[in-house]
Amino acid sequence: MKFTIYNFTFSIHPPSHPSPPVAASRLVERDCDTQDLGLKTRG
Repeated sequence: MKFTIYNFTFSIHPPSHPSPPVAASRLVERDCDTQDLGLKTRG
């Protein structure tokens, strides 16, 4: 899931184009949420 999300975002915002800091913060939040969900489901 993480790789898919990152690849999807990169395809939309190529490295040459500066992505807004808001999108980066959202990506971090999503990553944390996915980790929490995974830990909860496993636990």
